[in-house]
Amino acid sequence: MSSEPPKPSGQDTVKKTTEELAKFAQWIAGLIYRRNWFTLLLLIDALLILFFTSGGGLLLNF
Repeated sequence: MSSEPPKPSGQDTVKKTTEELAKFAQWIAGLIYRRNWFTLLLLIDALLILFFTSGGGLLLNF
């Protein structure tokens, strides 16, 4: 007998990912609703650095 835990199915992975994205979207909506501009600006800054920097940007590597 092996003691390895069962591998999650693809459907479980999709469901978990969808739930996490929904939580993230609700968090963003809450920031906008509460007008937490400092956190929103930091989030936008992090996304711009992640996607558009010449050294490590995801979009510029394509």
